[in-house]
Amino acid sequence: MTPAEAERLARQAEATCKAEVARVRCEIELTRIEREETGRVEAIERPRKDHEARAAAEKAKRDEKALRKKTRREAWWRFWETRRKARQQQHEKEGGQSGTLRVLLAFGIPATLALYFYAHSQEPSGEIFAVGLLTAVAAFAVGALLGFLFGIPRSVAKRSDPADGQGGKTGAAQNATADAAVAASAAQRFAPNTNLEEISDWLTKILVGVGLVQIHKVSGAIEDLADGLAPSLGGDSQGFAVAVTLMVSFSITGFVSAYLYTRLRLQGAFERALYQRVVETLNTAADAMGLVRKQLSPGDVDRPPLQELSAALTAARPGDRSQAFYAARDQRRKNWRGRSDAGEDKDYVAPTVGVFRALIEGDPKGDYHRLRGELGYALKDQAPPDLAGARLALTEAIGLRGPTEWEEFGFYEFNRAFCNIKLDLDANAGKSKATAELVQAIVADLETALKSKDARAIVEAEVRGAGKDEQDNISKWLTQNEAAHSEVRALLEKLPQ
Repeated sequence: MTPAEAERLARQAEATCKAEVARVRCEIELTRIEREETGRVEAIERPRKDHEARAAAEKAKRDEKALRKKTRREAWWRFWETRRKARQQQHEKEGGQSGTLRVLLAFGIPATLALYFYAHSQEPSGEIFAVGLLTAVAAFAVGALLGFLFGIPRSVAKRSDPADGQGGKTGAAQNATADAAVAASAAQRFAPNTNLEEISDWLTKILVGVGLVQIHKVSGAIEDLADGLAPSLGGDSQGFAVAVTLMVSFSITGFVSAYLYTRLRLQGAFERALYQRVVETLNTAADAMGLVRKQLSPGDVDRPPLQELSAALTAARPGDRSQAFYAARDQRRKNWRGRSDAGEDKDYVAPTVGVFRALIEGDPKGDYHRLRGELGYALKDQAPPDLAGARLALTEAIGLRGPTEWEEFGFYEFNRAFCNIKLDLDANAGKSKATAELVQAIVADLETALKSKDARAIVEAEVRGAGKDEQDNISKWLTQNEAAHSEVRALLEKLPQ
């Protein structure tokens, strides 16, 4: 390479380097200028953005405050509206007390203010105001007592049902009557007290009969009382007028206020107490019948304790107790012989014993002999039978039975005789004769049963051995003891051949 070419290449390289340096410097300068411009733009825009942010924050704060205020105002409005509606409903439900308050505001407050201003215009003002206030309180109390007596609601007498006295009325029918009574509204059970009208009519007749000449005694008593109070109420003339005004105005105010309050509030209290008692009665009846159904269920079930069942039936209505009795009686009657040859349906009889025992627990005075009679039947018919317990229950039923009811309930003696015969047969196994005392008791029971029109046919069939009882126990026992006891022979001779 010649020196000229080398110099030329060097100059080119230098020119290229200078151009590159100039380009770099230009880019650096452009970058610096852009950064400065960006800073100036940001410096210009930052106050505007800060202002907008502050304005948005203040607006959000104002909106939140307005929302809280609106929410609080709506909450207070709903609160007072709810209270107003609750008070309105309570007043409508109980009759309200606005009438009493209106009377007190209309009559009591103006009269009290008049007394206050009158007392302060006299000397000594404190004594006059005290005596006037006591007079007003006394007159108000007398009027309130009369208003209370006139305003007490009176219970409507329940009309008697002719079917209530019929012995054949079932528990379901009694419950239907009771439920109809429960469905009656309190307005039908409580009627407004009309004593005020009756007293007014009575006073009118007295005034017409005796004459208006006697009316001066009442006015004379008021005048004497006003004369006695006049010196303490500012003098003879003014005190007399003030005393009469206080007695008349506050006695009327007390009468009307107490009358309205009693009529509007006391009747509502009676009605609420009635409904509460009805609800408790219905709940008790539901619990009692639920326990009875559980007790009468056959099979291996968890039956209620006797004390619980007895307490529930004792607290239940008479119709529910009757329904429980008839349910247990019908279940025993349908299953006492067993609907199958094996007699497994007698398992339905044993649960009825608990119902009858619970009903007897609620009858300590022994008013119902049929409870003991049905218990005796159930103990005899259950599997295995409890003949000794059945005999004891039947003996109690016979003792409680009326002297004229033996003809209708002659099965008591028949079943007691059966229990004695079966116990004697089981004890002696046919190897010895019965004792004379036992024979006399059995024969007496059979003769009483023969006198009963309902039991006679069954007794004759059992005695003749044509009955369906277990192994014809009665005829077997009579045949076994006929030779040894004349009472047995006499009984057989009485029967038709």
